[in-house]
Amino acid sequence: MSTAKSISIISCGWFGRALGAHLSQKGWQVKGAKRELEAAQELAEQGIEGYQLSLEPKLICSNIDELLDSDYCVVNLPPRLRAGDSDYLEKLDNLLAAMANKSYQRVVYISSTGVYSDSLEVATEADASAHSESARVMLEAEQCFQQAHNAVVIRFAGLIGAGRQPGRFLAGRKDMAKPLAPVNLVHLRDCVAACEHILTLEQVQPAYNLAAPDHPTRRAFYQAAAESMGLEAPQFIDDQQAGKRVESSAIVQSGYRFQVTDLMACLSDPNSWK
Repeated sequence: MSTAKSISIISCGWFGRALGAHLSQKGWQVKGAKRELEAAQELAEQGIEGYQLSLEPKLICSNIDELLDSDYCVVNLPPRLRAGDSDYLEKLDNLLAAMANKSYQRVVYISSTGVYSDSLEVATEADASAHSESARVMLEAEQCFQQAHNAVVIRFAGLIGAGRQPGRFLAGRKDMAKPLAPVNLVHLRDCVAACEHILTLEQVQPAYNLAAPDHPTRRAFYQAAAESMGLEAPQFIDDQQAGKRVESSAIVQSGYRFQVTDLMACLSDPNSWK
């Protein structure tokens, strides 16, 4: 009888696929979901057992019980509110209904540091608020999974890493505001490693921030990022607007050590983008 840990990842996008591949290499039995059948089948290349899953307008999956039958579960379904994804919470309700009779050793829900207002100077896990519609939706989603499965929430900062080079984010843009505001980013390597850490940690708190401990200014970082790729550097206005710095001391206190700590040095490391 196999003693390998098993995990269901809903769903296997940029982060979920990387997490699944990493855990598969470490001997976990990994099941992952994608919306399109062909994309689900391609997960096998990373050692992930793929399932086609759609959550709208109702849940459609060839074998939802088999997909969700694991020791652990990671839910990574970011809302796309700007793209008109107004039924995000309804989609999550469909998933939660399918998970209702499942018992997991741990459920992790991936959220966002967008739940913190830019008016804050320093943002800790206790500072989340429904300061915008997207923040309200994310907080309600967090609460749904915490209430149903005692889920641990990980709030990702801006994502960088393989295929997401920050030099492209603002290249060539003019009259950008907040040149002195701190940058809040996290590398894919830390997203994967921190999630694995939280999955198997004995004692956890309800939510953790995940942002690199290094916070260069927007102007310094994004100009250097664009120049490192040979792109036109963004130009900033000379305002003094502040911005929040996302504090990740809670996950560090739990024993986690960031793999990418110097964001400026990361720009010139080709291995950071593979």
